[in-house]
Amino acid sequence: MVYPENHSNYWLRGKAKGLEQVLKKRGQWKKRRLDGFPFLLECPTSNNRSGCDPTIPEGCCGRVVLGQECDFLEQKGRLQEELEALGQRVIFYAKSHCELNFIERFWCSAKYYAWENCQYSLEGRRETIPLALDSVSTSTIHRYFLACMRIVEAYRVGLHYGTAEFRERVYKSHRRVEDKSKW
Repeated sequence: MVYPENHSNYWLRGKAKGLEQVLKKRGQWKKRRLDGFPFLLECPTSNNRSGCDPTIPEGCCGRVVLGQECDFLEQKGRLQEELEALGQRVIFYAKSHCELNFIERFWCSAKYYAWENCQYSLEGRRETIPLALDSVSTSTIHRYFLACMRIVEAYRVGLHYGTAEFRERVYKSHRRVEDKSKW
């Protein structure tokens, strides 16, 4: 991904190669040209697979083609590598799915505390934010985790969001109103 320090061109030493150069080195650039597909470095509509031309099976842009290479698919992120080197286990949640992430519920509780106790000054916020984070107890965080795990389990067994079976499986509490006409 980076030109070596002993590269013949002095100006390129240590610099990033760029997407086109990496694809050329892997033989993908020439292959795409020979197949007759138009080849773009980036999709004009978006930066993900959904913006690619659906008639081209491997994707129309260089980002998608490079992203489908096996070494890119197997590469862990820097944060994950550093945490695993320290002996930690890393679990990533589904992107943009806040109901499956108990940390979102923690943030919601902490922000509510901060909002209720805010003095609306920079110094007041600096004092309130650590208190807000400490205001959520460990047992509450554990309850948030269990609630999210119930949702994960409901999805795992094939229930669909909004159905009666989903609500019965997920929303369990001694404070629930049993009169379903009030829903």
